[in-house]
Amino acid sequence: MVIITGGAYQGKTAYAMSLYKEARVTDAYPDEAMLSEECPLIWCHLERYVKTFLEETQDVAALYASIDAILEQKKELVLIGREIGNGVVPMEAETRFYRETYGRLMTDLAKKAERVVRVLCGIGMDIL
Repeated sequence: MVIITGGAYQGKTAYAMSLYKEARVTDAYPDEAMLSEECPLIWCHLERYVKTFLEETQDVAALYASIDAILEQKKELVLIGREIGNGVVPMEAETRFYRETYGRLMTDLAKKAERVVRVLCGIGMDIL
């Protein structure tokens, strides 16, 4: 697994597509057809998936299980997630919960990743 992160509109998806030209790109939870394809899979906007999942369930263990299921099935996976933890801490408890959960998830995923890249102005910088 490769993780690509960076701020909003910094060129993360374009950077991933330049590295994995034959990849399938999705911004939704991958379906069985995508997982069974031989080509790499680029999963964009992981932060949106996490936010929607937590709004529906608030079940962190189930969130991790849903992502682990993808990691077990798809060996050539590129996860793209926006940096959201920098800046002012949100006042609303629900927003803080999302931000903290997403940050911890990305930290845990980075420990499993073969490579972690931060993209700024379309330029990728390996951080792992």
